[in-house]
Amino acid sequence: MDSYRQDRLFNGLQYLGGLILAFGYLPQALQIIRTRSVTDLSLLTFTQVALGMALMEAYAFYLVFRKGEGKAFLVTNTVCLCMSVLIAVLILIFQ
Repeated sequence: MDSYRQDRLFNGLQYLGGLILAFGYLPQALQIIRTRSVTDLSLLTFTQVALGMALMEAYAFYLVFRKGEGKAFLVTNTVCLCMSVLIAVLILIFQ
């Protein structure tokens, strides 16, 4: 397999995996909104996840804007960051 096709394959896998991870938060967010209950959720956990994602976001920006690579990583990481922040905010709202 040539390098171009290999790059496209792995970019596709990055998008698919990243979107599955990011939208894995969606059922939890919908459950919180529907039940207005966050009693079994840890604000600390989702805050730490959001902080980790924010640090990875800085690296993703570096890759895209300084190296010209990693667009798939930036897109999927941004969605993951937004979803983890959403859950943390919902926990604060419904605590």
